[in-house]
Amino acid sequence: MSDEQQTVAEYECWKCGMSLKDVPRPLTRHSLCPVCRIDLHVCRLCRHYALQYTGQCQHERADHVTDKERANFCDYFSPRRGAFHCKEDEQNSAARSELDDLFSASATSEDPVSTTRRERAEEQANEARQKLDDLFGGDETLKSND
Repeated sequence: MSDEQQTVAEYECWKCGMSLKDVPRPLTRHSLCPVCRIDLHVCRLCRHYALQYTGQCQHERADHVTDKERANFCDYFSPRRGAFHCKEDEQNSAARSELDDLFSASATSEDPVSTTRRERAEEQANEARQKLDDLFGGDETLKSND
């Protein structure tokens, strides 16, 4: 039994997550979610939708669709289960939390490598300041001009 022949009750809206059991089959370009009224014949609900592919479609013959969240005429559309909680959203949130952890950790704790670099930079700045003071006579020259 293909995905097209199975009951709609197994599928959920890609936008709001509500069950699509009351939506007539097969899903057409005019099919809408009964709750949020969003288009259902969209790439985001298709089993071929994949962000890691160029054009975001795994099907080799599908035409390029610009707006993945609007109804389209793709002949290869086949709804997928779990479109509301898709894997790429989980990966994005995991990556986002890793970045938050990274930046919050760097703001609260000192990295020994960056501390060493900072100390070295301060030392170089002090040496340069000393050379300038030696060359131009330091603060005494500025005070005597006033």
